[in-house]
Amino acid sequence: MGGPVAGPPQAGRPGELRVAAVQLCIGPADLASFSAYAGRITGLVERCLPYRPDLILFPEYASAFFALLPYGPKLREADSLEEALRSVLAGEPLARDLRDLFLLNSGLAERRLRELFGGLARRHAVAVGAGSWFAAQSSGSRTVLVNRAVVFDPRGRELYSQDKVYLTPFEEELGLAPGRLEEARPFLVDGRRVALTLCRDTFFEEWERVLAGAELWVDLKANGEPFTDHERAAFQRALPARLSGGQVPYGLTLCLTGGLAGFAWEGESSLVHWQPGGTRLLARSATPAGEDILFFTLPPPPP
Repeated sequence: MGGPVAGPPQAGRPGELRVAAVQLCIGPADLASFSAYAGRITGLVERCLPYRPDLILFPEYASAFFALLPYGPKLREADSLEEALRSVLAGEPLARDLRDLFLLNSGLAERRLRELFGGLARRHAVAVGAGSWFAAQSSGSRTVLVNRAVVFDPRGRELYSQDKVYLTPFEEELGLAPGRLEEARPFLVDGRRVALTLCRDTFFEEWERVLAGAELWVDLKANGEPFTDHERAAFQRALPARLSGGQVPYGLTLCLTGGLAGFAWEGESSLVHWQPGGTRLLARSATPAGEDILFFTLPPPPP
């Protein structure tokens, strides 16, 4: 099986899957207004279009902080999450903590995000993965938040969604509820089987059974630690270690970078190819701390 082709495809072949993976660098200015955020996302999607992708992907948390858009000015002025929270909560009588703020705005935020990403998918006839956001859902008698990745098909409809199962300490402190491993599965994009995991999930071998048979495994990350040699080694214990157990030939790690209200994210996006003889690096982002787009074409499956 041949390797992915980097750069714009010269002549498409039946069965190929062309992917544009956006390593998004997010900052306070992106939450200045809906038009600011929508403009940033739209501009990045339009940068991908000359490559004629079948699938455009954004990383974990790419859409999560959109729910805090009403508090954008205070987030821009704050040096830490604690300072931002004090300022925001002082003027928001319906909220006691950060979780309340996300819940309070989750409905409107999700509608606008679905309009934005679904609209871009429909307008350009391309599948678009919106990264992940904190979605509200009913659980018994209460409403919970989950970290949910959503993919839209070329008609702008929801193609697939998946909730994070193994939460980080931050997500547990925020009060997020875990997803269910058994509800995950590979999904089809132009007839090719694509699977995804959200950051910490990728460290757990249980996913190999659930996602076995995928042709491309995508690890959506928002790594909140500086990208040191230690973190680079941790990345290697995640997706590259999963591919052999799941018999998945290609793996994409896609990272959020940038910072907001005391949060900071770094990580090196990369594409690897697994074969029985081992795993090799095919491409990686130019920087672990800025914005980049990886483009690649998966060859047609063997006859």
